[in-house]
Amino acid sequence: GKLMGYADAPKPQPTPVATATPVPTTVPADTRGNIRVRVLDQERIIALEAAEVTLKQPETGLSFAASTDVNGEIYLPGLPTGKYQVKVTRPGWKPESRMVLIQPDLNTFVEIPIAGIAGSIYGTLSGVQQNTDTLIEVLDAAGQVIKRQTLEGANYRIDNIPPGQHILVVKQNGVERSRLNIQVKGDTRSQYDLNLGALPGPSPSATPSTSPSPDTPPPADNGNTAMQNAEIKGVLKNKAGELLPGVRLELKNEELLVITLTKPDGSYAFRDIPKGVYRLGISAEGYTGRAFQITINKPEVLKHDFVLEAKP
Repeated sequence: GKLMGYADAPKPQPTPVATATPVPTTVPADTRGNIRVRVLDQERIIALEAAEVTLKQPETGLSFAASTDVNGEIYLPGLPTGKYQVKVTRPGWKPESRMVLIQPDLNTFVEIPIAGIAGSIYGTLSGVQQNTDTLIEVLDAAGQVIKRQTLEGANYRIDNIPPGQHILVVKQNGVERSRLNIQVKGDTRSQYDLNLGALPGPSPSATPSTSPSPDTPPPADNGNTAMQNAEIKGVLKNKAGELLPGVRLELKNEELLVITLTKPDGSYAFRDIPKGVYRLGISAEGYTGRAFQITINKPEVLKHDFVLEAKP
């Protein structure tokens, strides 16, 4: 028979498997922080657009990725706090990585300069006038000469050029004969053949073997834009006067945390820092750590050089 009011025992259900990637929105608000990463050209100190930035938390495997904007920046709000490895990659550039700490209710700012993998250009000049001194120059986006070569014939080749947009200029007896915008790609040889004689004006015809990238670097600062925030920069040395590369500097107050490392020449720079009172901490392996208070009252450039003492 059948007992009234009796129900069959429920069948066992499979236990749900937890996802390996935590969802940031489930993290309590008091354990989240924000991070802004700026990527720069190490040589020219200009912003790099379309650089891939990846943040990965080693303990949990949680990761985030984004591409830098025209200002060379990404901004990721509401990330779980903790240590992250920040890795920057860009075609034609050497990858770079840093470890950063995201703290609760703080805006962490990290500036990462990367070095380009050098490329080269070559080609032939037609229409070169005889018995003249021919000079070929490579200019950066700001118009500064970065490579110069004197030609004895109609062929040229210039190596070790940083990747990016450049200007190729040909002069004869000090008179500019041609000017051409070119794109240098890292670890790549690009051909640009120039016809000088067929050009009545300053713009030569050219037949590049590689298609120039549509990307263009940000315009150079010509001094017309007023400074909105302050800049702190300087050089770190030891007592023997030796430059100290790779030293970690941390600029921090209750609202902002900025981390950077000194460059190979021992220099550092904190850019776009708003008004306020900050604690500047310096730490380097083998040296005694130091801390300073810096007050910013107005948009200006503050220069602070430091000397570190070796640990006893």
